[in-house]
Amino acid sequence: MPTMTISGLASGLDTDEIIRQLMEIERIPVTRLQRRKADLEVDRSAWKDIGSRLANLLGTLTSLKLASTFKAKTAASSNEKVLTATATADAAVGTYRIWVKQLAQCHKVASDRPLIYAAPTEIISLDTFDDLTRTDSYATRTHLMQTGSEDKVLYIEGTYLSGAIETAALDFTAAEGGRLTLTVKERETSLPAESYFYTYEYCYYQSSGGWSAWTNFPGSPVNISGGSEAGYVTRDFVAQLPAGVSQVKVRATLSRPDYTAQPKLSEWALRGEALQQVPDTTTALGLEGRFRITVGSNSIEVAVTPDNSLEDIMQSINNAAKAAGGTGAPPLVATIVEARLVLTSNVSGERGKMVFTELEGKVLQDLGILKSNGEIKYTLLEAQDAQFKVDNFPPGEEYLTRATNTVTDVIPGVTLNLLDVTDLDVDQLPDSTEWVTLEVKNNTQAAVDAVQKFVDQYNSAMDFIASKLGKNATGEPGDLFGDPTLARIQQQLRRLVFDKVNLADTKYTSAGSVGISTGAVSAGGLTFDRSGRLTLDAAKLTKALEEDPGAVERLFTSADPEGIAVRLEKYLEEVTRASASTRPDPSDGAISSKQKMLALTAADIDEQISRWEERLAMKEEQLRRQFTALEEMLGVLQNQAAWLAGQIASLEALSGAATRSRGTATR
Repeated sequence: MPTMTISGLASGLDTDEIIRQLMEIERIPVTRLQRRKADLEVDRSAWKDIGSRLANLLGTLTSLKLASTFKAKTAASSNEKVLTATATADAAVGTYRIWVKQLAQCHKVASDRPLIYAAPTEIISLDTFDDLTRTDSYATRTHLMQTGSEDKVLYIEGTYLSGAIETAALDFTAAEGGRLTLTVKERETSLPAESYFYTYEYCYYQSSGGWSAWTNFPGSPVNISGGSEAGYVTRDFVAQLPAGVSQVKVRATLSRPDYTAQPKLSEWALRGEALQQVPDTTTALGLEGRFRITVGSNSIEVAVTPDNSLEDIMQSINNAAKAAGGTGAPPLVATIVEARLVLTSNVSGERGKMVFTELEGKVLQDLGILKSNGEIKYTLLEAQDAQFKVDNFPPGEEYLTRATNTVTDVIPGVTLNLLDVTDLDVDQLPDSTEWVTLEVKNNTQAAVDAVQKFVDQYNSAMDFIASKLGKNATGEPGDLFGDPTLARIQQQLRRLVFDKVNLADTKYTSAGSVGISTGAVSAGGLTFDRSGRLTLDAAKLTKALEEDPGAVERLFTSADPEGIAVRLEKYLEEVTRASASTRPDPSDGAISSKQKMLALTAADIDEQISRWEERLAMKEEQLRRQFTALEEMLGVLQNQAAWLAGQIASLEALSGAATRSRGTATR
């Protein structure tokens, strides 16, 4: 615990300032160590930046080691709105003519806007026949009439009535279609010998076609023999109506009448439910069933329940498709556009055609994806392959076909991207004006760009090395002034660039022979640059690539003898190599070794500073105790001096008093 002191109370000295000045002298070794550590950190930062620049230089050599860089090809189209193309180094130089009859496309279909049933309309709420009266050949009620005179249709209160029960024309609007529900209450006959049937029928009126033919309700005719005459049976019959209906009629007929049988109709009701467009995509559609969609070898199955909305169905399709696709793309995707379900195959060409199958119910028909005969109702895009010719091949009315518009296997080394058709007159035969010309030629610019990228990064690295190794414009030394390791790296890089590559049968055996030099290009040729920066004569390199691309390639990529890029890469990998160890390791390159040695030295300095700080703290504590003891001693001495002064003053006073007393006595 530090000693509490009050500076200079006894001595009047500023002991705090004295201690501070003494400690500054004592801290001189620490200050030197801190300066040394700061210098080390500057050196570490410089080496880190050098390593980064050399790593970037190493990255530029990747493309310079590839044969494809120097043998690159380019493919130029005469009409890029119709055709674009790329070419690999293996492509043959040449000119081709392309004609496109049709593009490949993915199958796309759409549904109707879904329909739901509106609230039921009671067309005939209830009619009973117990009080029917006979007038000539008709029994009349509000909505019904009995016609004919031969066949017995029902028995009422002991009276046999003849003919069929038929409604008048009843108004019911079903613009989008709908359904009729006929409810009848009937008493059956107990006679089993011969079958008795009630036949229930309906017809409808459309402005476009008039009255339809009479059609049996599903489930009709109904066998009413073998039952019980004691009670009544209630039955519902449901019929679907097409769009455009404005009126309906229904009727009932009894077959095989017999006076001994007493079947009887008691009640009759008719209800209509018109279809209307779904108000939004989240409304439950009331559909139920299961269907399958097949795309190529992939199939998905989707179950639909009455509470599902259009969005629910879309999501179910997408979930099933995603599962079917596994880690790849789903075979199809479902979207909603203007409240219509749109299904798009993700597989282009005819192989990607979607096939729809109802498994349970008729959900696909109700959605309007399929017609009643199973055909697709709305096809937005047909599933079709691309069809084209290359140099009028194949001849005649045959075509090359591919499932996609990206064609990689017709012209070796060339990828065709078909973008539009050229068969403008749609006669399915190429005219002279419908051909697109494709020219495949050598791409010297790729190699020029790669070499220029290397030159730029080389200059960046060497400029930085020079700034750290030498002096600046004002004569101040760089951070690594005169460092022998950095000087060797600088010299080695220059040598590896400009040393000759001993290649046979070519004049391109050095960097200078392809336009790389340490001089600026001028009208008079090359001028020497003392800084050692590289300059690329792009025209000279382009000429060399046009004359002998293989030789230029070997100049950079040859393994034996080592080409420029190969030997530079080997050296840079060696010099920038770094192990995972935090201490210098034999596998470390020169830069990593330097950085780790500097880090260890800095850590050692930190330890020395820490030890010095402990000693200085003890030294300062000692000085404060000494000065405190001095102040205390001075305080004691000052107190003693004051006491002695008091004693002397007392003695002087006594002495004076005695002298005055003797003087009085003498007088």
